[in-house]
Amino acid sequence: EPINIAVKNIALVIGAGISGMKAAIDMAKSGTEVFLLEKEYLVGGRIAQKESLFPTQQSGKQIITALYQELKRYPNITLFTGATIDKVSGSLGNFTIDVTVKPRDISPIADPQTAQNLFNQYDRAEKVDQPQTMALVVGSVLVTTGYNHYQPKEGEFGYQTIDNVITLPELDTLMANNPKQLMYNGKKINSIAFIYCVGSRQTKGDNKYCSRQCCSSTIHTSLQLKEKYKDIQTYHLYRDIRTYGKQELLYAQSSKQGDLYFKYEEKEPPVVELEGKTTVVKVKDYLTAKKSMEIDADLVVLVTGMVPREDASHIAELFKIPTGNDKFFNEIHPKLKPVETVIKGVYIGGTCQGPKNISESVQSSMSGASKIIALLKSGTVSVDPIIARVNPDVCTWCGKCAEVCDYTAIKEIEVEGKRVAGVNEAVCTGCGICAPVCPVNAIEIAQYTDHEIESMIDGFLVEVDIKEREKGVTASHEEEETATMKEYPQIWKQILAGIKNEKNTIPEIAQNAQLSSDLVTYHLMTMNKY
Repeated sequence: EPINIAVKNIALVIGAGISGMKAAIDMAKSGTEVFLLEKEYLVGGRIAQKESLFPTQQSGKQIITALYQELKRYPNITLFTGATIDKVSGSLGNFTIDVTVKPRDISPIADPQTAQNLFNQYDRAEKVDQPQTMALVVGSVLVTTGYNHYQPKEGEFGYQTIDNVITLPELDTLMANNPKQLMYNGKKINSIAFIYCVGSRQTKGDNKYCSRQCCSSTIHTSLQLKEKYKDIQTYHLYRDIRTYGKQELLYAQSSKQGDLYFKYEEKEPPVVELEGKTTVVKVKDYLTAKKSMEIDADLVVLVTGMVPREDASHIAELFKIPTGNDKFFNEIHPKLKPVETVIKGVYIGGTCQGPKNISESVQSSMSGASKIIALLKSGTVSVDPIIARVNPDVCTWCGKCAEVCDYTAIKEIEVEGKRVAGVNEAVCTGCGICAPVCPVNAIEIAQYTDHEIESMIDGFLVEVDIKEREKGVTASHEEEETATMKEYPQIWKQILAGIKNEKNTIPEIAQNAQLSSDLVTYHLMTMNKY
């Protein structure tokens, strides 16, 4: 029978970027109480740093400010900034999260008044003067911790060895700080060379995946450069342009405005060299039969991809979330269960599970929010009953089962004065890894007991005498010859007994047999075949 577990209608959202904020608002609208944790002192994540976003052309700050104002309207959302998670215990419906909230501080290199004004914008956040530790009890968890930008190694395409080689995020900051004229190191910038796929699609490196949004983000930045500074020439050195969907409009607009595109292959990447005081980018253009090109660029911008955050492994360890080869969090199935994890009650959304653009990130986080709303709304949830079962009369508690359990579903308990293994029904997934390590055979998996498995094996080993069918005798003919009335269901006998005359209607047969007309109709159709 299904196992029913009481759940608290309280959710925890980890990460107050655009995905986390949207999910928190969505759950708050449904009446769920939400705790929203943010490691930094300001909400918004990476999006808050963007000057302009496609297709609305709004700034990231405008979007985050609007979301924050909406978030403040819900009394059932509690926001903690400067918060980190220390410990996680419990299970579906009753997680206990130990959180430390650190006091806000201001960097000594920052302007104190500017920093204080920023802090004052977020007056709804929990303000603390000393570090505080608290325990939050929640029914479910949504992880939306986001991503980091790939950091090029020293010397990679001249990064950190040639002064005017920077990354795309650094260019965004540079544009925000130069509203009228793009300057770098005291020099006006007239030409920029973008090198795509830096830190992505590495055949021999760790990051073999495509970061999906880099092409669109770079081309959009190129359009913003032309709009803001007018006379800048941009060169795009790419492996493949992947501006899918509506973002193809950006590529078309960029081509029309005179941006130049050169295609290279990974085996022959561009080379960035300093010749005198001039930075030269050399590339073999595959669009012109590998013709060697040299580009004099005032600024070289490395288009870096997405990588998991440094603390992703810490979060994965706390919540037992599996990670893939790319180190991003893994869902159960990309199509069937795209936001669920193997831990019941723990969901993931946004770029913590892989590279996405803003729209895709929000969609995945809101999908996780809808799952949590459906899970917590009723107050109880039914879980799969196929879990590990412990026979306390046999168990001697050696701890081997707890050591191999990946989900910490087994703990030592006391039953009638005896120390034995206890299974947390809300956590156990029925994987069965604990059963074979038990030295006294005290653990079995429901519906996969030793007796049931052995019975199936015995069934396979039973000798069956299959007689060879006579030639010319069909299967249906043979059944007609050998079948007798006693082999048919009892209800067929009852229906036949209800047929009094040669011609009867179905209502008459049903009345005589004391059965419903629908049931008689169903069985007559089957009887007619035999």
